[in-house]
Amino acid sequence: MDKKHDLVCDQCGGMMTLSENRREMHCEYCGNVVILPDKEHEEKVAYAKRKAELDAQHEHYEKRKRMEHRHLNVSKLIALLVVASIFLIPASCVAGPYIFRPTINPFEYIDVKFEGINGEGKATVELIQSNNWIQSLDDLNIKLSQSYYLSENDIISITTNDSTSPCRHNVKYMEYTVKGLELFLTGLDDIDEYAEKLIHQKSRQLIGKTINDNPQFSTPKHEKFYLLSDKDKENVLYDVYSCKWELIEGYSKTVYLVAYYTDIIVHNGANATFSYEDCMYTGNLLYEGSYSNGYVYGYESLEDIELDLNTNHSPDMVLTEK
Repeated sequence: MDKKHDLVCDQCGGMMTLSENRREMHCEYCGNVVILPDKEHEEKVAYAKRKAELDAQHEHYEKRKRMEHRHLNVSKLIALLVVASIFLIPASCVAGPYIFRPTINPFEYIDVKFEGINGEGKATVELIQSNNWIQSLDDLNIKLSQSYYLSENDIISITTNDSTSPCRHNVKYMEYTVKGLELFLTGLDDIDEYAEKLIHQKSRQLIGKTINDNPQFSTPKHEKFYLLSDKDKENVLYDVYSCKWELIEGYSKTVYLVAYYTDIIVHNGANATFSYEDCMYTGNLLYEGSYSNGYVYGYESLEDIELDLNTNHSPDMVLTEK
């Protein structure tokens, strides 16, 4: 017979008996049966319970650690912003809109024009587009290496400074070739028929002041052009005419009359124009026997004209004729 132990039933309160093998408990009154776990099972249950408690404690620790780390980062960020504001706020008061600026190519906003006479040309810069940032040339802070006394094919440069510009500049230097200046006449082949006609009209006006009211002289006839040129900035043009000079002795002679131009610039075509620094009627004083035969300023031969050109002007200038 198994040894019995008295236990209280959890359902009816009656006495329960426990078998000696400690596996089961029986209530003699209500029949309730309770199966008891073995010792190994109890240890496993206790271990699992303890492990769950430790895992919960570790998770709580890690969560707290993460929160503390996050709070530390926020504190550092706030401290950094405070330090930055110490420098940025005064800088913003000085620089204003220059702190946060877009980047542009300033040379897309300008155009360079050249005008004037070769050797005395002028460069001007114009603003060709604008936006909310760029309203005038002052916003680009440009500087020309040379603005005046330019010659055709000279090279000038433009630099920009964006230290106080509303925009940052991704290009700060550009070179330009001087083009489009008024060029002095360097070759007689550069005069077309339209420009030649204009020059002749002016020359006949100059010559006519001397001979138009003098019947001893016939109507002047164009003979040729002479051009002295340094191929750059200076030239001298002789527009030469011949005419008959009737003398009282009954014979005549041919004389050559010259309209003289300096620094002449010619534009060809149907709307031809020409300009010059100076023009005049020139030559030596010619007369026969007495002033009653009349007199004229001119040359007795083409050779005299060429001699005058070669002796009265710079040897650096080249003489051509047409």
